[in-house]
Order: sequence, then structure tokens, then C-alpha cells
Amino acid sequence: MALTVLNAPGMNQNPYQNAKEQVAQGEKVKLRFGKWAGEGNSKEEALQTIRQQSYNEVMNHELKHYNAAGHLVAGPIQLKQNELGVTVAGSVPIALNFNANNPKQSYEDARIAKSAALAPSDPSGPDLAIALKAEANMGKAQVLIQNLGLNADSSANSQQQGQPKSASKPKVGV
Repeated sequence: MALTVLNAPGMNQNPYQNAKEQVAQGEKVKLRFGKWAGEGNSKEEALQTIRQQSYNEVMNHELKHYNAAGHLVAGPIQLKQNELGVTVAGSVPIALNFNANNPKQSYEDARIAKSAALAPSDPSGPDLAIALKAEANMGKAQVLIQNLGLNADSSANSQQQGQPKSASKPKVGV
């Protein structure tokens, strides 16, 4: 199952979404970190401040996912900008699969994916959905591990005895 998700801190309430229109109408826009756009500078300078701050916030959020995902990272951080060049969303593609032939690895991968999804202090709705999917995979793997009575070496031995390895890993964006 492949899933691509774009997310950003406060995705549904992005403070930069309407900032250009507010500045264009002569309004001052208070940005995060106590800065104001539109006060004492041109509209283009205010928009540039908005662009830079939104980029920094989204990139910092995505870097937390990226750094926590470790070997599951399946590509570079992807950023989405609106028509004004303001960064409004981002994603980190990660490979998350479930391999019934290696439930211990599936459990560990799901644990890492859940941790990566929840790495930022302000996980978005899509981040939380990915964490729940990873948690479900952890539960499935735990049941298999218990039912099969696997010990530390048995999952590695089963693959060496000719059992098929997992198919390609679907990408899930966090």
C-alpha cells in the first residue's frame, strides 16, 4: 500500500497561507517568534520575511521526521509552496512494509516509523495517521512473534532457509 502525505506544523492552520493578502491590504501580520511583517518595510520585504519563516518552520519540522526515520528514509525531504512561493507543507518519504516472514524486523521498522512520525513536538493529522498505521503493524508483528515463538535468531534463519524476502517497500510520507 503506497501513501503519499504532505504535512506541516499546524497544516490546517498555516499562519502564512493568507499573509500576502493581509500585507497587500496594508495590514500588519504578526508572525511566529514575535516578528511583524508589513511594519516599517515594503510589501515585498514583508513577503520575503514570511517566505523565510515558513520555510524554516516547515523544514525544521520535516528534519525531525527525517532524522528520526534512520534507514527507513526513502528519498529527500519534499516541500510544497503556494503560488506566492510560501512553503506551506512538506513530507519525508519513508519505506514502511510488513513482512510476515520477518516479524521482528517488521516490528522494529514500525517502531522507528512511529517514532519518526511523532518526532516533531507538533505532529500534524497525517503524522498521527502514520503513527497509528505503524502501531498497527507493531501489533501484527507482535502477534506473529508470539504465535511463532520466535527467538533472537529464528527470523534470520528462516530467510536463510529459502523463504521469500519481502516485496519492495511502499513509501509513506511523514
